[in-house]
Formats: sequence, C-alpha cells, structure tokens
Amino acid sequence: MIVRLRKPRATALIFESGSVSMSGLTSVEDVRRASRRFTRRIQRAGYKVSVRKLVIQNIAMSTSVPWRLDLTKLTDVLENRVNFSESQAAASVVGDGSKRFKYFYTGAIIVTGYKDINEANNDYEFIVSVANLIKK
Repeated sequence: MIVRLRKPRATALIFESGSVSMSGLTSVEDVRRASRRFTRRIQRAGYKVSVRKLVIQNIAMSTSVPWRLDLTKLTDVLENRVNFSESQAAASVVGDGSKRFKYFYTGAIIVTGYKDINEANNDYEFIVSVANLIKK
C-alpha cells in the first residue's frame, strides 16, 4: 500500500510484513514526524500499530555545480574507482563501498548509500573538490 503526506512531504510504502519504507524526507526530525503521522493514519484505519525501531538505511543527496564536467578527466583523478564508458557519456559512477557518486557532464551530482547524515555532510566537501578538478 502507498500512503502520502503533504506535511512533511513524504511517501510510505507499507508491506504485508509490517515494515514501512519512507522516502522524500529532508531531515531526521521530518522522519520522526512523518513516522508518527503514518502510524496515526494506520491506527485510524483500525489496525493496531506502533513504531518499534526507526532506522535510516539510505540517505540520498544531490547538488550541482555551475560548470560542465569533463568525465574523462574523472577517470584520471580517481583511477580505479570509476565506472565510465565514453559511448554512454551522460554520467560517470564512482563506487566507494556502499556509497555511489554519480557525476553528470551537466554539473549535476547525485550521491546515495549513506546511513549517517554527519558522514554525508563531511563528504560533501570531497564531492565538490572532485568537481573542481574536472572542470571543462
């Protein structure tokens, strides 16, 4: 079942097993607020529900730089960690364990795989510094 909230703007996928997956939230406080609101909605529908464990499993973030990126330079800068094919030159994927950095030639950057917001914020400087190195 899919349930949506307007404030905070969020979507929840509710599975038969009882687990819930939420997306679209921008802060930890919004996650807590949305989980309470989803719980109340399900309770009003007549089900006995409580939140036992709240776990952030994936943080995704996106940013962009105001210049184009030379993705062929990215392979020189980060060597073996880059998955790039010139025939599919729209984006280049950098894998670092569970984290994935996707650099687009337009300057857009998408990052997924973080579990801790502080770690994601700390790595933001690295992500932008790499973008500075591969300016076109």
